[in-house]
This record gives sequence, structure tokens and C-alpha cells, in this order.
Amino acid sequence: MTITLDDVSCLLHIPNLGKMLNHVGTSCTMEEGQDMCDELLNFSREDAQEEFDKMKGAHISFAKLLEIYHDNLNLALVADTNEDEDEDTIKFLRDCTIRAFLLYLIGGTLFTNKNLHTHITTWTVRAGVDAGTMVDTTAWIFVHFKRYGQRFLDENYTNQDPVGAKYYPLKTDKWPYETRTSLDRMEVDEVTFCRYEDHRQTRPFQDISWYSSWIMCGSAMICPHFPERVLRQYGHAQSIPRAPGVFVKAGMNQFSIQDAFDDYLTENYVTEEMRGPRAEHGYETVPGYIAWFYRVSHPKIWPPVGGDPPQPANVEVMIEEDNANKKCDVFEISSTSMSDFSILKAFNIKVHPPKAPLVKEFLWHPPVFNWIKCNTDGASIGVPAMEACGGIFRNSRSDHLGSFVFNIGEGNAFLAELTGAMLAIEIAASKSWVNLWLESDSRLIVLAFSKPSMVPWRIRNRWMNTLLLTKSMRFMTTHIYREGNHCADKLANIGLTVQTFTWWDDVHRALSVDFARNKMGLPCFRFVNF
Repeated sequence: MTITLDDVSCLLHIPNLGKMLNHVGTSCTMEEGQDMCDELLNFSREDAQEEFDKMKGAHISFAKLLEIYHDNLNLALVADTNEDEDEDTIKFLRDCTIRAFLLYLIGGTLFTNKNLHTHITTWTVRAGVDAGTMVDTTAWIFVHFKRYGQRFLDENYTNQDPVGAKYYPLKTDKWPYETRTSLDRMEVDEVTFCRYEDHRQTRPFQDISWYSSWIMCGSAMICPHFPERVLRQYGHAQSIPRAPGVFVKAGMNQFSIQDAFDDYLTENYVTEEMRGPRAEHGYETVPGYIAWFYRVSHPKIWPPVGGDPPQPANVEVMIEEDNANKKCDVFEISSTSMSDFSILKAFNIKVHPPKAPLVKEFLWHPPVFNWIKCNTDGASIGVPAMEACGGIFRNSRSDHLGSFVFNIGEGNAFLAELTGAMLAIEIAASKSWVNLWLESDSRLIVLAFSKPSMVPWRIRNRWMNTLLLTKSMRFMTTHIYREGNHCADKLANIGLTVQTFTWWDDVHRALSVDFARNKMGLPCFRFVNF
């Protein structure tokens, strides 16, 4: 995601058409600066020249600007009390005071460093009329990311106002890691990609927003504007974009950029064919886009573990095998039926009956003294698949310490298993359980702890934060077959029926039989065919 021309139009109500900003010819000489200081700020030419010499140019420091403001304010107050003072002089002093105040306030807001306590800044100007706006970047974050940043809404806001005027920011988290954690836990469905549909009556979509090339502010700041890379912000399913070199010429100067912007319909334009299908939910992508994004962009965001490929080549195969282990093979069952046997005998076909299945016994083992064991599992249903996960915590006496379920929504089996493992570790850390044994019936989960690069990109940062939590505890993870993981399996299926995260201090009634069997040490059995 990025800030587009449509964002600027709706957030600030700034027109997108016309000439790009260019500072050429706007700088002033020493003499012009002295004249402006004398006429507009009541700052004498001699004092202005002394300040220019100190600043090595036609510039005034913030400290001097604040001093000019106080001087003019005091003179204006004295003039107000003097009945013999001319009205024009009083008005001149008042105007100079207001100008100095606005220059100091706006300059201090836009061009000074902010401390850690204030990440977001707004400014309001009072000069006969109140006018307020918000820094474009801050408003853009509030509009597109519902969970990030503390804000409250302006009660007087109407759709006739810029969208950026809708929010009042509050102080954000004091420490950077708190903000990082909030961003890491953000899911793709928590992002509002296409945000301004309810604002189109006031600010219609402008076709120039499909302009695809360079934009500039003067000759020093030249930035790309590629709508193809953020089609979801325009209400379309994201597709794999063309290479930048195909649709953007290198080595363009300020004149050729302005010409390309003026004639954007000629060749610097995202056509309807390039835009692709409309998105129903806002976050859809075309098949293959996520794999492309991971290969092109994600290794730059989070470098892979040394010695490992960006993604193991057999991950998809292992996921399919993991899912196949939980499905019943209909053809294998029917191959030993009496009807099949009769048909084969009727055609005098020699039958090779299968060997008797091997019966394997599985036991759920409680943890050792002072340890806590958590069994997790994932579940899915329907097309597209709706995913959920669940987990159960027990101590060395097999007592129930708590269990949880969480409905994830659309996803895949691997995502559900990973989410269950992350929630188990986060819950254990929040309850100060420092000796944790995590057990899952997915081999991929056990492998993911040693190879984080196989974790999907959308939850990679959260997974790495989870691994950091395990560094502060005694932690181990093992694999168990599904037959020994019935409690977690039933919890995951219960998760498909709830709407949000749910925690139980007591054993859920659906687990009572399996929980009792585990507590008494009764075995479960698995039939393995050769």
C-alpha cells in the first residue's frame, strides 16, 4: 500500500490536475528578504541583514522568529492602550504579530524533529478564521488501518470536509516495540484498502489517479506513482504488475515528467484491461500473486535464515500429506468389500488380499513436574475454507488449566495450525508459565520452529515475535499422531462455531470423555495398512 493521488484528493481536497510544484524562481535575494522582513514582520533591514549573515542566507531561525513575535505582540498591546496611536499602526503591528506566529507555528510543526512521545502532529491556525488539517501521512494511516494509532472522531465533521479532518490523534505508544507488536499482529482483513466510496459525492474519483509514471516536487524530490502495484486501493483484485522498466522511462527530467503528466492518457495510464476484476472484499488477489510477492519482495522485508532457501520446496507437498492423514480413503475401504470380491471371482481373477493392518497404540503423556503441556490443532470446513484452531493446557497431574478456541476465518490448514501454536505460546507468556511443552499433530509446526522461513509472509513477523517469547522460557515442541490429540482436535472443530476468541477455565463438555481417557492413561489405537 502507498499514498496515491486519490488519497491526496480525498484526504486534503487538493486538486490533482495542473502543474506540479516547482520551487525554481521562488527563492529570494538578500535585498528582497530584507524588504519582506521590514514590510511584513516589522523587522528592520539592519537586524535582518545581521540574522542573514548568521544563517548564511535569506533565512530566519526559529529563536529569532519567536523573538520577533513577542516584540510585535508587546508593541501591539501598548499601542492598543494608547488613545493617540494611529489605527493603521495598530493594524500593522497586529498583522506582523499574526504573521510571525503563523510562520513559527507552521515551521515548528513541519520541519522540527519530534520526540518519542509524539508521533503524530496536527496544527490549527487562528487568524480571524479557524482552519485545521492533519498531516497527510497520519490521516492516511487512520483511514486504512483501523487498529493502528489512537484517535477520536470530530463530532462536527461532515462529508463536505476533507477526510483528513475527521480524526483527532492522541498520543501513541511510548515505546517503539509496542507499536511494532501491534503492526505484527495485523491481518490482511484488518486493512481497509478502498476507503473513499462514501465520499465520492463530495470528491468524485478523478481519472488522473490512474496516471502511472513519475511525480515530483521541484527537481530534488522525484517519486514513482504506480497504481498497478496497489490495485486493491482502487477496488480491484491485486494482480502481478509489470516490471517498472516497461511502463516507466528512466532518466526523465522535470520537463519530461510534467509533459508525461499532462498527456497521461497517451501512454502513462492504467487501462481497464490492466486493472482486472473488481474485488468483493477489498483484499483479494489473483492466483499466483502471493507467491510472486513472496519471491520478489518478502526476502527484502525479512531476510531468510542463513543457509535455508526463502521457502522450502517441499512445503506444499508436506501440507498436502498432512491434510491427507486426516482424510478417509474411500477407495481403500471399498477394495476389501464382498461385492468387489465376488466380481473378481466371477472373472476368474486371482485375488491378492491385503495384509492385516498393523495396530499401533498411542498414549497421551502428561508433562513432568512443574511443566505445562499444551496440545493444539487446527480445523477447516467449506469452500473457500473457513479455519479455526484450539488448544488445551494441562499440568503434570493431567489437571485442566484452561482451553481456548479461535475462529480465524478464511485461510488454510497450515495457517490454522500456526495460529494455534502462536496463541498457546502467547497465553503461556501472559500467565507467566515458564516451562511449556507444545504438542501438535502437524509435523509442519514442529519443523517451523527450526525453519521460520517456511512460515507464510502474512504472519512471519508475529511468528518471529513468538519465537522471541520462547527464549524467555524453557520450551520444547513435539509431534503426536491425531489419535492422541483428540481433545485439541475437538476444540478446533468447536472453534468453527464461535465468532471470536473464547477461553474456558473448566473442561468443555464435548471433551469430557477424551479428557478422562487421557487422565486415566487409556490408550488410543491407529490402524496402519502396508
